[in-house]
Amino acid sequence: MLYYYGSEEVLWEGDESEVDFYSAGFMGTAIPVLSPEDRIIKAPIDIKNKWDKLWEASMNPDLNKGAVLSYSILLDILAPIFWKDEIQDLQKGSRTWQKIEKQIRSGKLYHITPEQLAEHVGYSRTSLYNLCRDEIGSTPIQHLKKIRTEEAKGLLKFTDMRIGEISDLLGYKRIHDFSREFKKVSGVSPKEFREKIQVV
Repeated sequence: MLYYYGSEEVLWEGDESEVDFYSAGFMGTAIPVLSPEDRIIKAPIDIKNKWDKLWEASMNPDLNKGAVLSYSILLDILAPIFWKDEIQDLQKGSRTWQKIEKQIRSGKLYHITPEQLAEHVGYSRTSLYNLCRDEIGSTPIQHLKKIRTEEAKGLLKFTDMRIGEISDLLGYKRIHDFSREFKKVSGVSPKEFREKIQVV
């Protein structure tokens, strides 16, 4: 299953064997946006029982009791997905940059300049730089490159889009610029990355 923040888009992978797909809508503004590499969720064996319990709880005639039970079960389902070292580290600090990153990813602002981003989120360029440095230890330019590379890796791995189409989607003026930046960040070219994951 390919999970996308803010929607229910699913990419089918594998053979045509029957699978169960479960979906739950909830408000979780403090939950960080998952990178494409993290959107594949391998469910534990007992996950079906948890979803069945969540469904039963949501049907409870006592709305207050049902809400509390649903919340508890949902946390039990989500904890293994989000409780990773890098996300725990992110959650220890302020949530301000998380909100900014959500705007970048959901608005597909992959090639926005730091100046444009600062104006978009209502910060001065200096304040945005300090916020990014203090919360995630890099500059806005460095992190935007990381976001573009993460998105590119997801598209290369999980879609049949041509490299030129991915370059255009991520806002690069030339495919050469995309390939050069991708290789600088990840160590391989987009073509090499796709060939490598197809072999595995």
